[in-house]
This record gives sequence, structure tokens and C-alpha cells, in this order.
Amino acid sequence: LKVTRLESFLYKAFEVKIPLHDLFGVPVLEDQAVLIERSQKISYNGITPVPVQPSYPLSSSQRRLWVLSQFAEGNIAYNMPGAYVFEGDLSLPSLTYAFNELIRRHEILRTVFHEDSNGEVRQFIHHANASGFTIESIDLRNVVNQHARLQQLAERSATKSFDLSRGPLLRAVLFHTDEERWVLAYTMHHIVGDGWSMDVLFRELLHIYNAHTKNTPHALPGLRIQYKDYATWQQSQLTSGTMAVAQVYWLKQFEGELPQLALPLDHPRPVVRTYNGGVVIRQLPVDQVMAMKSLVREQGATLFMGLLGLVNVLLHRYTKQEDIIIGTPIAGRSHVDLIDQIGLYINTLALRTCFSSQDDFLDLLKQIRENTLAAYEHQGYPFDELLEQLQLQRDMSRNALFDVMVILQNNERKYMSGEGSLNNLQISRYENHNREISKLDITFEFEETGQELSLRIQYNTDLFEAASIHRMATHLELLLGAVVRTPQLSINKLPYLSVEEEVQLLETFNVSSPGYPSGETIISQFEARVQAAPDSIALVFEDCTLSYAALNAHANQLAHYLQA
Repeated sequence: LKVTRLESFLYKAFEVKIPLHDLFGVPVLEDQAVLIERSQKISYNGITPVPVQPSYPLSSSQRRLWVLSQFAEGNIAYNMPGAYVFEGDLSLPSLTYAFNELIRRHEILRTVFHEDSNGEVRQFIHHANASGFTIESIDLRNVVNQHARLQQLAERSATKSFDLSRGPLLRAVLFHTDEERWVLAYTMHHIVGDGWSMDVLFRELLHIYNAHTKNTPHALPGLRIQYKDYATWQQSQLTSGTMAVAQVYWLKQFEGELPQLALPLDHPRPVVRTYNGGVVIRQLPVDQVMAMKSLVREQGATLFMGLLGLVNVLLHRYTKQEDIIIGTPIAGRSHVDLIDQIGLYINTLALRTCFSSQDDFLDLLKQIRENTLAAYEHQGYPFDELLEQLQLQRDMSRNALFDVMVILQNNERKYMSGEGSLNNLQISRYENHNREISKLDITFEFEETGQELSLRIQYNTDLFEAASIHRMATHLELLLGAVVRTPQLSINKLPYLSVEEEVQLLETFNVSSPGYPSGETIISQFEARVQAAPDSIALVFEDCTLSYAALNAHANQLAHYLQA
């Protein structure tokens, strides 16, 4: 993200386009200055506002989300909830003003989606005064079992489906829980925003609220462009051939027969994809995390590249496959004009890695580094356009192209991750145990905080049991330890089983004693059972049962017939 943003700023400030691969290799400022001097000037082309129209085209990501959201489960799966606790002197008029000003400021928050007269799905922008947005207020101060009721109502708000054709696609509920305590729960549909947008929204909401309580104008700079301008610009880039090089790159990445990950499942895959999710959280050992950071740094790679390699090794050990596709999200804000925008800018990179089980981790890391940098170089090409170009066979039971995603949260977004203060208010996150949604089979989400690294594995509960995912988390942790100790060991020899699992495989499942007298045969054992318990049930088939004596008689009869 840092290198991508640097490339964008250099393009705007110096009118030079320096390949990400080159920037990545020169972290020193003086060396970057040399690169700038040697680069050829290219006129900066910003995103220009489009003329006012009755409607506007959808971005590529919006088109796909609109299709997915036509199904009830798919609609709810793309709800993005957030919740905060306000303690102190809350001004409801100022909070209402702040939301309304945000909706006025960002057109995408008052946008709806439906077909025009030609049957094409388009964006329609409502006037700021006609957005239909209101803050619902619910007083829970005198409610018995308040905590449970609050959880229930917050969950209901977070999982209520949106009508994309009518809007609004942002809603907020303010729960009054004590004289000076409120919980604000708000939900946005993914078609009008992404994770970055949620942070922009809350940061600007607090800024505007704070200014209003002081009777001063807010200091947020005006927005030169809106999401409709980006969507129009993106579609023109696709039709004009500007993205032709990126298109060729991605299509070449997915030439030939595409692999389908064959992870062992606990349950049969449903015919139609479900979104029921569960989560397993694990804190990885600090010493091993620091060792991994040191290892990837020595190889000129990043922590994300190392973790992507680790997950590839894990999936290989589970499936024996040597051609694996893993998805990862990218902010999609490489253009400097998009940094403080609200909208669906996030893109997905499908990273395909082909390797041999004889490779060691350093070999794998080198390949992943090159693949990832090349993918970043061509990140502007929409994933949804790639899917259309590939013309994949439709499979309603799983995600297109990949089933597993890897995410590393270590960017510079301004999270409200802990307590903060705001003009007579204390603000903290409200931890609501919302229904877990899993858009993929498995998502490995790593979060870097200082020297610590946590792992959050989100999984589809219709495919996997919690015990299997806990075991997977243990295997990943053991692989991490093995990689940092012996990175030159071939991938197929890296140990990942726990001591208990090794004992079970080598001893429990490998008992050399047959469990019956060595001089006996199955025939003699059966005849002994006939003598010992002739009337016991030996065989059951539908409504028919046979005792040992009867079964022995039938067997003897058949034997005599065959001998004759």
C-alpha cells in the first residue's frame, strides 16, 4: 500500500510513472530521487467530473455485487456493520447534522441502483434532502436484561437486507442505554463502500460533529470528484484500451487448466453457496513472527509475501496440489484522487502460484515476491472484468476462481481501535457478536500490531467443523516455526503435525499386532464364533437377520454346491 501510494503521489507531483518493481527495490530517498530524474515525463491525467446526467454507469465491482445481492443471502452477506459507545454529553442535533452533512458531501451515500428505460442497471443519485436517511432512536434505559436486548437489536439492524433500488443504503440506530451512555450502530451496503470507506465515514462524522457542537464550520476540504466520476472514468479506461496491457497480463496468468482447491471437507458442499460463518482466533508466537519478518526482509520481500507463502505451503500439505490460486483484497486507491473518498474502490487480486514440492521455502518466497509485485503493477484491472474475460463455467456452489483468501491488516488507515475523546464525549468500540459471515470457504486474516501478529481464520460452517479449523491454525503455527528454523528444507518435508498427531499416526494407527492369534484364519475365527454363540445375530440386511448358525449353514450349503 505504501509503495502504491508513493507511485501515485510521484505521478501527480513530478509527472513520472515509476514501475512498482523499481520503487520497491529503492527504499532510500536519494535513490528514489535518481529514479525520478531518469524517468520520462508523462502528463498527469486526473479523474475529471462528468456532466450532470439522469443516471451513471456502475463500476465493475458494483455490477457483480448488484447481481449477487439479488439473492437474499447474498444481499445480507455484503452488509458492513460498525458500532461505537458514546459516553458523556451527546448532542443528538449535532449527530444528526453530521450524518446529513456526510450524505450531502458524499453522493454515493444517497445513490440507488435500478434499471433505466433501456433495461441497463445504472446509478441514480438522490438530492441530499431526499436521501430518506434518519437516525432511529431506541431508549433501553429501563429495559430488563438490557445487554441481551441491545445485542439482539444491533444484530437485527446489522443483518437486515437493503433494497438497492430504493435506498438509503446507509442506516443508523442510536441506543440510549444510560443517562450519559449511548451505542451508535450503523450499517452500510458494500455496493456503496468498503472497509476504507467505513473509516473515512466515521472519521469525518466525528470531525463534523465536533465542529457543529462548537458552532464552527468544519474544515474538511471539498471533494473535487465523486464516485460516479470514478465509475465513469474506470469504464472509459476499459473501453479505450488503456488497460489492455493489464488485461493481457492477467489473462496470461490464468492460461490453461485452472486448478480447483481440493481441501478435505467435513460436510458435503451445498449445491448453492452459503455464507454461514465461524471464526477461530490465534495469537502467533512473537519470537517466530520476528524471525519471519527478519527472514523475508533478508530476501527483499514483505511480511505479506511470507505469510502468503506459508498459507500456500499449508494448502499444499493438505491437498498435495502444486498449482494454487489464493485471493487477496487491495485498497484500489492507487489514484491519488481517491484517498479520502467513500465508495466501492476495493479490488481483488487472484495470485496463482505454481511450484514443486521439492522447492524450499526460499524458492517459493522468491517466486511469490515476483508474482505479487507484478500483480501490484497491474492492480488497476478489475477482478470482475477478469472473470468475464475468462468465461468460467458457472458453479453456484463456490466462489469464482479461488476458495481461499489471505489478508494482512497493517495499513495506515486511521482506525478508532481503542478509546478516544471528542468534545465532552468518550468513544470506544462496541463489541457486538454479530452473526459471522463467510464469503469464501476459508479466509486467513492476519493483523500486525507492533511486534505481535494475530491470526483470524474465518470459515464456512456448512463445510468445516470448528475442530478442523482449530487444527488447521495449529498446523499453520507449527509450519511457521519450521520455516523460520529451516527455510532451506523442501516444502514436502517441513513438519506441521503436533506431537499428539505424530504419535497417533506412527503408533496408534500403525499397530503391528493383528489383535487375534497369529495361527488363526478368518475362517477358523468365524467357526469358533459359531460354536461359542450360534444364536447371536451375525448379519442384518433390510428386514432379514441371520444368526451365526444360520449363516454358517448357508455358507456350507453354497460351498457344497460349488464343490459339486
